[in-house]
Amino acid sequence: CFDIEDGPGRARRAVVSDRLRDCTLCRECIRDPELAPAVRLARKKDHFIFCVESTGILPPAELFKQAVQLLHDKARAMLEEV
Repeated sequence: CFDIEDGPGRARRAVVSDRLRDCTLCRECIRDPELAPAVRLARKKDHFIFCVESTGILPPAELFKQAVQLLHDKARAMLEEV
């Protein structure tokens, strides 16, 4: 997330939020012709952000572990069929 702030004179600048996870990759920061050369927008291919919500029966960490194990088991079963 960023804000475009007016600087001295007619200068403008993009100020990046401290909360990088709030970025939605809306690409607004590269639409401005003045800011586009100074901004590099990229994704990390092996980087994932998960939001885990729980109803309280299981702690989120345990729920995540079970979900990863289930995904692993399904991937293994799929590879065995190929």
